[in-house]
Amino acid sequence: MKHHHTVGNTIITLALTCASALPLAAAGPVILTGFESSGVLQSWAGNEDSVARHGPYLDIDYRATVAERAYWGTWYTGRFHYDTDESAITDDHTLGVRFGGSVGDNSYLLRTAVDASSDLGDQITTLAPEWSAAWTQAFSDTWSGTLRYSGLSRYEDRAVDDRYSHGVGLDLAWDPNLRIGYHTGPGVSVTVYPEWTVLTANGAASDTLRRDIAAEYRLGAEGLLGYFTLWGIDAAGGYVASNANRLVDGDVEQSQDKTTARMDLSLSTRPTRILSVSGAVTADAAWYTDRTPLDEDALPVGDGGNDTYEVWTAATVETGWRLGERVNLLIGANGGHLFSNDELLRGWTVGGRLGVEVRF
Repeated sequence: MKHHHTVGNTIITLALTCASALPLAAAGPVILTGFESSGVLQSWAGNEDSVARHGPYLDIDYRATVAERAYWGTWYTGRFHYDTDESAITDDHTLGVRFGGSVGDNSYLLRTAVDASSDLGDQITTLAPEWSAAWTQAFSDTWSGTLRYSGLSRYEDRAVDDRYSHGVGLDLAWDPNLRIGYHTGPGVSVTVYPEWTVLTANGAASDTLRRDIAAEYRLGAEGLLGYFTLWGIDAAGGYVASNANRLVDGDVEQSQDKTTARMDLSLSTRPTRILSVSGAVTADAAWYTDRTPLDEDALPVGDGGNDTYEVWTAATVETGWRLGERVNLLIGANGGHLFSNDELLRGWTVGGRLGVEVRF
């Protein structure tokens, strides 16, 4: 679940991306630059703290056609913030290249990425290349199917969260008209953690690496309300089978096997020429099949008959006010709460963002 707050790392992304059926027309660079301040108040396992960041950012996007039905594009995003939690400057960078096009009524998607973080202050140095490919086949004017593959390799200098994974999926889409569309399909992935070894049946260390196999089925819809409001809903359910385990009160338990469920809602609108509003709500739940809930002292709760559950709920909202021909004022707020019978997992977070942006 993506609920824990983490200090921003430098991210450098190199991506090859293909989009929809028809290639985008050539366009000169679009440049956004601004200054933002954000703050977060959070509590995890009963420990409260606050984090504030302030700094400039820069976004650049460029695209061009390379053939009659193909295009390429490149973009850069950079953020430099002073982080009060680390008392240091943190930075975020994204450098990307995309390529795509169409063959008849069909389209393809390619993507590769490299995320990296520099060690400013107390940050974790990260290197994480990722890649993906997809082919969308049009069956009719309203029906299409997409076959997709993705991969990831993540390295962290001072952490045990290194991983590499591969996944495949199949999506079926029905778009009966311009105002609404539906999609559904399964996906499966395998993730290996090269620095995470599992225990033997008697609790001793082994040379076997942690391996997670995740299967998920999702369905959703998106549409247009009136002329200026876009909405979307996405739901998914699945299961994660893992050989990861841990020793609790003298017993070895399979701590990562779980059933999962997720739902996301989004809405964006522009009621006037100077105001835009967007928001999202998410709920992400997991029910573990063999994981004992713990108290604040990391001791088993109750008689051990109940397994751990966790439910993460969150909401975000952001408004944009047009102050001039090229200037926008951005105001945002967010919050989330993690419910669980494990006291070491419980927590909440609230935050806000204020920024001024100039478009060239």
